[in-house]
Amino acid sequence: MTTIQLLPYIIKANPEIQEFTFQRFPSSVMLQDQLPEWKADEQQMFDFAIRMRDEYHLPFWDGIMMSTFGNPYASERVMMQALRHNQITKVTHISVNNIEQEFSLPLDNLALCAEVILRNGEHRYLPMLDFHIPTSSDNIKIAEMVCRLLELGQGWLIESGESYHFIGSKLYTWQEQHDKLCQALLFTPILDKAWISHQLREKTCSLRIGLKHGVMPKVCHMIGSIT
Repeated sequence: MTTIQLLPYIIKANPEIQEFTFQRFPSSVMLQDQLPEWKADEQQMFDFAIRMRDEYHLPFWDGIMMSTFGNPYASERVMMQALRHNQITKVTHISVNNIEQEFSLPLDNLALCAEVILRNGEHRYLPMLDFHIPTSSDNIKIAEMVCRLLELGQGWLIESGESYHFIGSKLYTWQEQHDKLCQALLFTPILDKAWISHQLREKTCSLRIGLKHGVMPKVCHMIGSIT
């Protein structure tokens, strides 16, 4: 089951939902291409981060920050790139009645947003998480444990390729969503810290639903029973 195929289950659990929201991610730019020139000291930071990622599965930017420890040549230009934020500029609203026909379209770079619009016009948010823990039979239990400790309720773990997504069926206010994301930061690097930071800035959440490196996100585990 794909992420899109979860939507009828979310609608069944929350018949008050009138519209889902979606966005398209901008094309990503490599760190080296964001700077006008690339210096040897910066390459060393980059190589260290890649080594930490490959050996310990740490997020790339955690590796960059670790490369500064005791490093008199740490590059401020590289560290500044951690603050880059691709703001959501266009959101598409799709009625629950049109979901099936809309998604005969290509899903490249498309993301499901947490924000939903209810029939009474109010806005609510689906719980979402982006994990960084590698996929494995043991690690899926860790991902479920994190969701349980955060008390996110019923939902689905989705294998996204190298890790997992979580989408829940419960609806939150933004303040409730904000508080859950703040708690979730305490479980990094199991969870993706950079993703959480960007969601807090956007005051919503979004998760990719289309192909990335040839992999389509697929549901791999249900948490709780969805009525």
